[in-house]
Amino acid sequence: NYSDSREAAAKRRYEIVRMETSQAVLIDLAKNDTDFSMRHAALNNLADQDVLADLAKNDPDSNMRALAVEKLNDQLLLADIAKNDNNYHVRAAAVENLTDKSVLADIVKNDENKWVRDTAEEKLTGVCVKHDFIPIGEEYVVDNNGRTAQDVKCKRCGKTSQVHGYRDSW
Repeated sequence: NYSDSREAAAKRRYEIVRMETSQAVLIDLAKNDTDFSMRHAALNNLADQDVLADLAKNDPDSNMRALAVEKLNDQLLLADIAKNDNNYHVRAAAVENLTDKSVLADIVKNDENKWVRDTAEEKLTGVCVKHDFIPIGEEYVVDNNGRTAQDVKCKRCGKTSQVHGYRDSW
């Protein structure tokens, strides 16, 4: 049917973009394609820091800016984005790659967004302000009353823990 064939064509196009090696083609796709998933796939294969910097600073889509920021290594540019981008998600992505402690301290004191401030504080101290746990094992029963547990790990700091509850309440 029509929707299945459209979906199959989109998947195939995405796979072709993922295999593309020509930086010129990837740059054109990352900057100009109308489909976000194609732009994202092209950006993932880009190596040119100047192009990534241009996308990080100028792309109208904040998701593309954040994805480009994740691949940047220019600390001055990251500091500028972390302090000045109008989107908190992009600023937080820049903070994740910052190493300059004075810039991080400034962001902790002055950023308007709590998430960005917390991310900067975590980078400074190495301690999570709020853990972001993901499952690392299967859920298992721990007693005769049906109580369950699951091992989890924080994506940010690596701390492991267990979550307890009842299967029906998860």
